[in-house]
Amino acid sequence: RPAVGRSRVCSLVTCLANPVFVAFTAGAALLIIGAQLHIFFGIDLPQESNFVTAITSFVNHLGSIAPWETLVGAVTLLAALAGRRWLSRMPYMLTGLVAGGVVTAILQWRGLASVHTIGSLPTAVPLLSVTDFNPQTWQTTAPNALALHFNCMHQGITSRPHVAVKTGHQKDGT
Repeated sequence: RPAVGRSRVCSLVTCLANPVFVAFTAGAALLIIGAQLHIFFGIDLPQESNFVTAITSFVNHLGSIAPWETLVGAVTLLAALAGRRWLSRMPYMLTGLVAGGVVTAILQWRGLASVHTIGSLPTAVPLLSVTDFNPQTWQTTAPNALALHFNCMHQGITSRPHVAVKTGHQKDGT
């Protein structure tokens, strides 16, 4: 952080147009939707890295939608949205996870469906590993990390005035 502050990289972020960052964030959201859509509907498909390929593959397998898994996904999503609206002091995603878990447990207890779950989580501490300093790894990872870093800095810089107004502070951060 101190190095970033001294290098004045933040001033570079303010020169970039807001639509660039909005488009970047929207593109990332579309990639996430494309990667998760088949999971939400319970369709067993391989993970695709290309949005168009993922959506095409999903559309080609619409007949394979698992209704019970879709029900659990819909209940989870609706409960999270309801929790965000009416239970503002509770993490809304926790509300969704609990509701989805309860629906899954009821479906399996009544013998109506066997909804796929991730199973039990590992309880052991992961082993320590050494960071890979391979130049090829850094070359493929650095552009994405830099783009994400700029996006986060932009979001922080552009949201600062709104937060200041909401909390009663001056816009310059004092």
